[in-house]
Amino acid sequence: SELMRKLRHAARDDDFNRPYDAIISDVRMPQRTGLDVLAEFRTQSWATPFFLITAFGEEWIHREADRLGARVFDKPFDLTRMADAVVASLDGGGSAG
Repeated sequence: SELMRKLRHAARDDDFNRPYDAIISDVRMPQRTGLDVLAEFRTQSWATPFFLITAFGEEWIHREADRLGARVFDKPFDLTRMADAVVASLDGGGSAG
């Protein structure tokens, strides 16, 4: 997809396994879902912390995100809590949970 092509291109000179500090994505997007992007990241062996936001917090979304090592925030969410989770992932605290 165009999104993944751009992300791979931007990351080509960076650390192969963690080319970005963190990624935050909505689950529902026009052409792909955030879960699709996350799954493709993981097939590329990218360990970048990944956070999903959604207004549709179905349990299966949370289960699939957890399986792929991401954290989901249901809208409306506490921005401070999300920022704390992102900072913790940057400090090596991981993104799942």
